[in-house]
Amino acid sequence: MGLGQAWSPGQPFFSCALGKTYSYDQFEVNKGTIDLFFSFYAVDASPAMASPNLYSASGNATLYDKSTVTPEAFEGITNDEKLTGINPSKTTTSLVKDGVYLFRTGHGKNGIFRVKEVSPGGGGRLVFTVKVQQ
Repeated sequence: MGLGQAWSPGQPFFSCALGKTYSYDQFEVNKGTIDLFFSFYAVDASPAMASPNLYSASGNATLYDKSTVTPEAFEGITNDEKLTGINPSKTTTSLVKDGVYLFRTGHGKNGIFRVKEVSPGGGGRLVFTVKVQQ
């Protein structure tokens, strides 16, 4: 259920089903499996997770919301039960260290991720753990 992932500037796309990151050059070929898009807000370069269809209209439409789940409670999620009945509504969400976020992929799978490390700007870094319905 849980996948750990480190993101680097050249690999901003993530497939929940495959647990794999992709580069900008790999987007078109793999857009059907890409669920998450790590980006930066243009105004202040703060880190954000965005829907892949904001990068390209042909990408999957993933929605997000900040969760009230604590990092400790996140670590205790071991099955799909906690991932039912969520209804995220935003195409982007700002990211902070130890933040926990809900999402629904364009394929209808619910998920949750915890940010373990995040830094802003073009050379930024994101380390997160994601849990997705099977």
